[in-house]
Amino acid sequence: MDKSLFDGLAISKESIFSDLNNPKIHSISDERFDEWFGFTDEETVRMLNELGRAVRKNLVQDLTYRDMTDQPGNIWSILYTTGYLTHRTRYEDGLKEFFAAFTSGDAETLEDCLNYHLGESVSYLDGGNYEDKETFYHGLLLGMFRTRKGWEIKSEREAGNGRTDITVFNLRKKDAYIIEVKYSKSDKDLNADAQEAVDQIRRLRYDQFFSQRAPESIRHYGIAFCLKQCRVLTE
Repeated sequence: MDKSLFDGLAISKESIFSDLNNPKIHSISDERFDEWFGFTDEETVRMLNELGRAVRKNLVQDLTYRDMTDQPGNIWSILYTTGYLTHRTRYEDGLKEFFAAFTSGDAETLEDCLNYHLGESVSYLDGGNYEDKETFYHGLLLGMFRTRKGWEIKSEREAGNGRTDITVFNLRKKDAYIIEVKYSKSDKDLNADAQEAVDQIRRLRYDQFFSQRAPESIRHYGIAFCLKQCRVLTE
């Protein structure tokens, strides 16, 4: 055999387990052959412009040769492991989706994002005793909202006839949000407790907290937690 070409494989240059040693390696960063293999810069830009969005796929990084041929969907994992694709984690996308749902009042999507986050990062043992559970989830939400620039976040402030759990004020858009947190004894109580949280905001007139700010709008959120589940209601 005079010459052979292997494309998209990781090859050891020297190995005691192989008779093929000292091959010439041309990676995807090698400019000498980048026109001939993979996609050119022009093709990549055109495809990205036509697609206009990220593709969400599950990646499998311990593929076998059988997986490559038996499951066509694994082509995305092959492209990633060979350097043709980059990726963002579901958590990164989930935070963007979380805040987009929060500002638009999409309670269903907001609930989905929170449930995913709870399933991935929270233990049912977190928070200690039942009496302390609500404080734990309160702090969890505070930490998420503190990542936002240009938002004023307050916790446990006097308002109306009570104390708010969390208030959020968008300094740029002048929108306000009030969040009341509950912890449910059972997942069967999630909906009722989330509704009670919303009712409490209205009943105790928490909107008065923003009386000096004159926000464009005020949205109420009632969020009930139970272990790794939550229910989100809004008005």
